[in-house]
Amino acid sequence: MYGSVGGRERRRARPTHTATSAALLTILSLLAACEPDVSLVVPRPAQGEPSLRVTVRLEDPDLAAALAWEDGVPDADFWLIRQEDPPARELRSDSAGQVEVMELIGGTYWIWAQRRLSEAERAALGERDVRVFGGGDKISVASRELDELELLLATEDPGSLVLTEFAMALPSSLGPQDGSRFIRVANDSQETVYLDGHILGAGFIYPIDSPNWPCPVYEQFRSDPGALYASHVLAFPGLGHEYPLAPGASVVIAVQAIDHTEVRPGEGYLDLRGADFQLPSSIRNPNVPVMVDVGLYAPTGGWDRIFPLDLQPFLARPVDIDGLERRLDPHNRYRLRFPMELVLDLATLIHPIRFYHPSNPLCPRMLPPETDRLEGMFGTYPGPPDANQFSVQRKTVPGGGRHQRTGTTMADFFRGPVTFGTVP
Repeated sequence: MYGSVGGRERRRARPTHTATSAALLTILSLLAACEPDVSLVVPRPAQGEPSLRVTVRLEDPDLAAALAWEDGVPDADFWLIRQEDPPARELRSDSAGQVEVMELIGGTYWIWAQRRLSEAERAALGERDVRVFGGGDKISVASRELDELELLLATEDPGSLVLTEFAMALPSSLGPQDGSRFIRVANDSQETVYLDGHILGAGFIYPIDSPNWPCPVYEQFRSDPGALYASHVLAFPGLGHEYPLAPGASVVIAVQAIDHTEVRPGEGYLDLRGADFQLPSSIRNPNVPVMVDVGLYAPTGGWDRIFPLDLQPFLARPVDIDGLERRLDPHNRYRLRFPMELVLDLATLIHPIRFYHPSNPLCPRMLPPETDRLEGMFGTYPGPPDANQFSVQRKTVPGGGRHQRTGTTMADFFRGPVTFGTVP
């Protein structure tokens, strides 16, 4: 459960300083003040070729000792992306757990890594059933010559109900029947879970610093490590034992459970008539159960348009909505506070920065690192013509049987062909 991850003490990726002039340190301090929660990499005097050296380590010292990785994590998959200029660069740590990145220019960088264990490595951990580590951070690069830093990887946290797929590409213009989108939920536990009453919510996340939604004003809804905030909330129908989900099984929740191939022929839209549930949109399939709106407000434009990629979907245990704390935001709208002990799973998904207006930079963080170490930059809007045939999917762990959950959206998900409603 993500609540347990949120309660664990974490260390951030941290720079190791070298001798730097007082004037340069003053400039860098000002840069850091502009972007709180972003680790600052201090440049050193130019000598030799520019590089960023990252040592990948485990958060858990006992597991590091058991694997003989005290000095660093070898053969870790490592990615780096300049926030302003995707795509990502993919590298691998050496035998000492180090990664060297060449030819960087100034800007904000996202770094993330994962290490998947072999069968022999898993056996070395004895009864600890750990199969993958993952983590990520953001760093502010002020020069081409950089110092060293550390990236800590968290141990996977196997879940019960988990979000495993988001097919949410949007057309350039939305019509009343353009809900060719879905979310998939799977049962990773060893027991049957009854979906009845479980919560599917859209957490509050507005990723850009705009005049109407300034980052500092809404920081209270982003920086609370003990809770998520939401106004748009759905519950699975049923009175307790009507909708069982067996171990390893999954369900699809469609925005509109209709055949969208007839709405926009030839544009790669999906036939979602076989969905297990549908949102309470204006166009419904009478043969598919409807999710129950238990939130404070309906989304702008109705449920036909909810769950674009710049939202934060989450799953939570059944709860009495009336018993949750409500907080008023600066726009005089209330947000429900969902304590992390209720939250079963979440993902933080935004568009690449080029999607947003250049005068509105991204907020430093969407969530505190205890909740999500690094959000996922997976959006495609405005996307290519075949965008409807791709989705954001959670990785599975080595050995199968469950999905990857390291509390790092950017490391735990990938883009791939949709797994439901495809056109032959």
